[in-house]
Amino acid sequence: MTFLTMTSGNDFVDLRAGAPAAAPTMMAAAAAPAGPVMVQTLNGDDHVLGSSAAEAINGSAGTDRVKGGTGNDTFVFAKGDLVDPTQTSGQMDHIIDFNGSGGYKAYLGVEDDFILFCGFDNGWLTFSHYAGGDAAMQVYGIYGTSGFQGNLLVQMAGGASLLAAGDYKFIRGEAAGLCTDRCTAPLLRRPERVQDGRWFRQ
Repeated sequence: MTFLTMTSGNDFVDLRAGAPAAAPTMMAAAAAPAGPVMVQTLNGDDHVLGSSAAEAINGSAGTDRVKGGTGNDTFVFAKGDLVDPTQTSGQMDHIIDFNGSGGYKAYLGVEDDFILFCGFDNGWLTFSHYAGGDAAMQVYGIYGTSGFQGNLLVQMAGGASLLAAGDYKFIRGEAAGLCTDRCTAPLLRRPERVQDGRWFRQ
């Protein structure tokens, strides 16, 4: 696994094959790793374009646009990093291509993405509305014990099913650091418990 940590500015990361080396990216496609990748951006409004590998993308604070590309990708959001669009001129974090919505589908051999919410003691999400009336552009409200945490726009790829159990998971506060500190959890898919600082599936 390869770990990429970006800057605290507005990063553009393009890991797609054939991306021009002159593009304003932190990592040229020619040097992009072929295996699983953990992309950790910092504060800023970031844009990440994934490759055909399995990626875990954590946009951190700011209004981020993330696209996993092909492969079973995991999108990581920590408590406090999501934004309230009423405070950001309508902008919100945006997953550009979520595959496999409607529940866990990897066992069917299809592309199956996942969303991991870190640092929530008792978190939940609710469907809010379709952006622009488009059923593939789904806006969700994210909540924790302290109330509303922000909105997330999930753009479905190849369908319009709503997110369901198996598409996402909320992780308790004490485990939040593991999601961004050399995190292998997202690429193991469906993490269920933590033991001695390592992730295991049940």
